Amino acid sequence: MRVTRISTIFDEGTGRARTVYRTVAQQPGWVTRAALTLFLLIIALPIVLLFLLALLAAVVLFSVLALAHGAWRKVAGLFGGGSGRSSNIRVIYRGDGMRP
Repeated sequence: MRVTRISTIFDEGTGRARTVYRTVAQQPGWVTRAALTLFLLIIALPIVLLFLLALLAAVVLFSVLALAHGAWRKVAGLFGGGSGRSSNIRVIYRGDGMRP
């Protein structure tokens, strides 16, 4: 599994944007340049903006869920068994090498 940082995504995206800009700028005719520019404005830019919006929504959602989970554990801890385990259990290790 490959781990990708957000900064890496933006760096790669910036590199791709430079490549696309150079490709558009090097086109010989103004019609081709105009068509590629319109494509970028109409198709590519909204896709990038939707991706950034989805990324922002995911960050906000998971942050809120993490805070809610932490608050729930703190409140559950105030009323007793917040960990889900009984405190009166004694574990006897038998010496068979299974000790943590």
